[in-house]
Parts: sequence; C-alpha cells; structure tokens
Amino acid sequence: MHGGVLSAVLLALAELGPNDGFQRGAVAGLDLAPEYDRLEIGAVNLSAERASCTASLFAQDGREVGRIPFEVDALAWWREDAAVELGSRRATYAQVTCDRSFYPIAATGPGGEAGVTLAKAIGPNGPCTEKLTLARRADGRYVLDRPGLLHQATAARPKGILCVRAPTQLKVARATFEWDILTGDWSARDRSGVHNLAYVFLDRYRSGVVGNVNAVGPNKDRIKWMQNYGMAVCGSGRPCNTTGQDGYRLEPNRLYHLIYVFDAAAKRVTLTLQDSGRNTLATASGPTGGSHTLTVKPYGKGDLDGLAMVVEFGNYLGQHPPEEATLGWLYGNVHVEMQVN
Repeated sequence: MHGGVLSAVLLALAELGPNDGFQRGAVAGLDLAPEYDRLEIGAVNLSAERASCTASLFAQDGREVGRIPFEVDALAWWREDAAVELGSRRATYAQVTCDRSFYPIAATGPGGEAGVTLAKAIGPNGPCTEKLTLARRADGRYVLDRPGLLHQATAARPKGILCVRAPTQLKVARATFEWDILTGDWSARDRSGVHNLAYVFLDRYRSGVVGNVNAVGPNKDRIKWMQNYGMAVCGSGRPCNTTGQDGYRLEPNRLYHLIYVFDAAAKRVTLTLQDSGRNTLATASGPTGGSHTLTVKPYGKGDLDGLAMVVEFGNYLGQHPPEEATLGWLYGNVHVEMQVN
C-alpha cells in the first residue's frame, strides 16, 4: 500500500490551505474507514524542527486499543504501520498530536496499491483552553455559559480555544452565540488587517464553519462574518461560503458585546455589535447556503470525548496576511444557546 499512500498524501498536501494545519499540542481526530485490511498512521511536520508525535487508536466504543510514538524530520512526513500495534483489534478512530505544527495522516486500504482512503483531519487548531458541555434547559434548549474572562491574547498564547461537548446529536434550528471583547491595540504588522473576534466550527474548516467573525482595522473599518456550513466546493476548487459585513471602527480599550445568530431554519445569519450598555452599533446580515438544520454531532473520543463544536478567539502570530493577532485583547462572558427542531 505504500505507493498508494504516497499518492494520497501528495494529493492531500497539494490541497492544504492556511486553515488546515494544526498547531503544536493540538489533538487532531481522524475518522477511519469502517472496513480496511491495512492501516498506516503518521504526520506531516510543517515546522523547521524535528517533531515528536503520538498516535492513539480507538475502537468503536471509545476504548483505546493502541498508542504509537513516532518522530518526523523537519519539513517532512512519516507514517507507521498500525497493524503491528493493533494485532486482531479494530480501530475506527485515531488521534495524532505533535510538539511542532503538523498535519495528521491516516490511510486505510485493502492492501496492494488500490483503494487507499486518506482520513479527514478534524478538531481544534490547538490545545483546548477549556472543555465545556452543552446542557439541556427546562425549555428544551441546549445552553452553555462561561462567565468571566476566558482568554487574554499574549505572544505566548495568542489564541484561546473553547472545546464544546454535546451530550447527543442535536438537530438545531437556531444557534445563538454571545460574548464580550475588550479591545487592545491593532496589530503592529498591519493595523488595517483582519483581527479575529470568534471562529466557530464543527469538525474542521471545509464545509464546517458556522461563523468566522472578524474586525477589520483602521482605514477599512468594518465588522464581518463568513460561514460555509454544509456548502459544496465551488468551481475554483475552494469551499463555497456566504458573507456579511457592516462599516464600523472598533476603538482600542473599549468593551463590546457581540451576538451572532445562525438561523438555519430561516437560512439567515445576523451579527450584531453592541457597546457595553447593549446599544447596537453595527449589524451585518446575509443568507446561509446549507440546509435548514444545523447538525451538531459529537465526534471526539479519548481526551476529546464528546467534542462537537469548537469556538476559537484570536489569531496565531505570523498567520498569512491579512489575518492578524490580537495581542492584549480580552475575550469572555460566553453564552451559547441552541434551539433544536
């Protein structure tokens, strides 16, 4: 299967975009094909230093059935034959983590050169800052509250990641996300760049973004959102999406409240920016392009057991322009509410 794996990996690498890699310390999940004779697992090292990685393998019931440590040279890739580790046991899910930026590999096939399947990498872009679970309220809605400061962006920790667990699969008609930000200075690299306010996705970037909310700095002065939930690939080969924006300049050292409503039933998104007194300053609306239902389904196992959604705050240092870090910005008072069908 090695030649088939090589072809599959090279094809996947050619399609990798700036949102597809994983930061060091992240735990990347991989759903394996239900039936296979061979399994190889590894990672692409996206850094200029040698990486130490670990692959964990899980059975259908969530029980860990194997663990494989391995090393990957700088700017290289490596795979291990997991069949030696598994023996007669069967893995349906894998997790890979590395101490350098990476992209995980899990390839399955019936043996020989044909039929190789490369698993899709899923999960948060970095280590979870916190893990919280949606709880069913008396009115039937599922809610999550995280009061107080969740993340303060620093050079050592520029992005905060809230990993959201769901107790069961939810068919959501309307999802509402609210949070506060206390702005700091605009990025010294590009003051007019894109500064992240929140990035909400299910499993990964492609066709899984519920909302990517950003503020664009001085001289461009606007808030905007993007979503691509359930949308197919466009003719250019890039994921389709819908967007909305409104003109407004955020001021440094000011408290803002944001409300992002993903109304799947009405196929409509609305982003509202308010001041600390809940007076509306700007509103950006637009259509969705997916189905009339947002499906929030647990997919994580092991350390990410029950993970169904990720909410990230801020950008990493050195992301591809125009994405800029929000050093000194504060994020908190997070409220998530889901109305199920």
